[in-house]
Amino acid sequence: MGGDTEESLRLESEQYDQVSSSDFDRQGKLNRKVWLQEQRNSKLVGEIEGMRKEYQEEMQVEIMTASGLRDRIGKLEQKLRKGKQELADWEVVQRRLSRELESARTHFAAEEGRLKTEWTDMKEALAKEKKGVTILRGEVTALTGDRQAALEELKRLRDTKQAVLIR
Repeated sequence: MGGDTEESLRLESEQYDQVSSSDFDRQGKLNRKVWLQEQRNSKLVGEIEGMRKEYQEEMQVEIMTASGLRDRIGKLEQKLRKGKQELADWEVVQRRLSRELESARTHFAAEEGRLKTEWTDMKEALAKEKKGVTILRGEVTALTGDRQAALEELKRLRDTKQAVLIR
């Protein structure tokens, strides 16, 4: 933008410097130089304004980007805090469940021991009962045998009594 215009202004200024004083009067030269300097100054002011505007636009973009990043960072930090709190809550639950599991294991072991003892006691009681039943069956068998023998004896005595009566 500024390279061609500035170069042409510089060349024009040099040309006016080379012209003899008879062709132009000094005041004209001076006015022309002033005008050329004002043109350069105006051009530079325009370039500075353009750069300033471009800088402000870039800064606005950067400010918006930074604002968006701050918002995103804030949201991520909030998620991080929430995640840490949830983790702490889950750790509390995990410790409670571990204690309950250990309690249940202890209770299970105690109950298992009690049931094994009860099972053993019941097996022993059943064995005693079976032994008692076997003894009682033996006694019943013996009594049945004695009864049978007594009935046979009674029958034999009746037969003998009848045989005696008949005679």
